[in-house]
Amino acid sequence: MKFNRQETLDLILKEEYGFLPKECEKPLDYSVEEEKVINNIHIQKVIMSYQGYKMRTYLYLPEGKKNVKTFIFVMHEYAENLADKDLVGKYQTFYRYCPLDYVVGKGYGVMLVATREVAPDEKNSKRPSIFDAMTLDRGDSDWGTLQAWSWACRKALDYLYTMPETIDLNNVVVIGHSRGGKTALLTAAQDERFIMAVSSCSGNSGAALARNNTGETIKDITFHFPYWFCHNYYKYAGHEEDLPFDQHQLIGCIAPRYAYVLSATEDAWACPKNELEACRKATEFYEEYGVKGLIAPEEITTDVSYNEGNIGYHYKTGVHCIEQRDWDMVINFLEKHRGK
Repeated sequence: MKFNRQETLDLILKEEYGFLPKECEKPLDYSVEEEKVINNIHIQKVIMSYQGYKMRTYLYLPEGKKNVKTFIFVMHEYAENLADKDLVGKYQTFYRYCPLDYVVGKGYGVMLVATREVAPDEKNSKRPSIFDAMTLDRGDSDWGTLQAWSWACRKALDYLYTMPETIDLNNVVVIGHSRGGKTALLTAAQDERFIMAVSSCSGNSGAALARNNTGETIKDITFHFPYWFCHNYYKYAGHEEDLPFDQHQLIGCIAPRYAYVLSATEDAWACPKNELEACRKATEFYEEYGVKGLIAPEEITTDVSYNEGNIGYHYKTGVHCIEQRDWDMVINFLEKHRGK
């Protein structure tokens, strides 16, 4: 095989997202702080702890159902904003992105990873974070915040592995929007236990090719969010042509498993053209495994899910968001390839 997944992944981590500290290999402690059933939805508030640092998450499951296909959703929030039915009211914006009642009502589980519980999403933050409990030992390739969030998703999956009679461990999907979409791709690329990654409008340093990007550039993203990446990535600001890889190779590291990318017509900053092109270019890596990648015509149609291959894609009419109609297309893709 021409494509060496591990070598490619190591290069991407070294130059863009950073490597995990050695401590990250240690198991976390898990405890269920609260458990209840509301409208046939079984809700657990789960505490993931490492050396005294606590990260709160929520798990939503259809009550009484076994072998549940489950989404780990990357959410840009603190856990106190991830309450149960209150999401429809005070946290309506979050509920639009992740319509819990709807998804769980269709028979799926949802585990929410609140990114700000792991590491703050701001420059020079004084808030506690997982970085305080870790040793930095890789220099310019030390992990950034995207990698920390990705690590938390993998630890959330570890918790699901303690529930083999309830969770369908062969069908756990990591999904996120915008920076969460970047995190989802990075997570599935590193952890082969995830059957699928879903990236919504993840743009630069996510699903979109960096070269010839007509939206956000590496210079833009490293200026506004330098803490997302390792220090090595800064040298490519304004010098994308010097990159020894591009984002289609990150998608390729998920092969032969499933990847789903969605873009929006009113989201030029995320460069939908380069998101689609990355899916097309990643197809060559899937073909090396003997499976199809993206199957789509040269001229695509908006609001149509191209879901025949192991890479799915749709280009919706709308703005920078993920909403119920996107979840529908993602669930249809999952059921097409993995059964109901």
